[in-house]
Amino acid sequence: MIDYVQYKLQIRYENYDSYEKYDQDIQDILETKYGKLGATHIQQCYVSPSIRLLLVTSFEAPDGILSDLKSVKLGEGIATDIQLEEYRRR
Repeated sequence: MIDYVQYKLQIRYENYDSYEKYDQDIQDILETKYGKLGATHIQQCYVSPSIRLLLVTSFEAPDGILSDLKSVKLGEGIATDIQLEEYRRR
């Protein structure tokens, strides 16, 4: 049985050009890139009310792959921060 953990992902566009280029497809990009590492239940992104170029989402992924998740590059001009939210058994 694989242990899955819940992660919180913050996506920050470094400028409006990056936002214009990637925002329309960001959900597909997340599902493709993190899905390759086993991520599931990727939630729809929502915009942080205090910072317009910051999106927040969460997903589940196998335990022990945090460094792999942190190495994912979503696109030029996009920074990410992933935090472990909680453990969950499957």
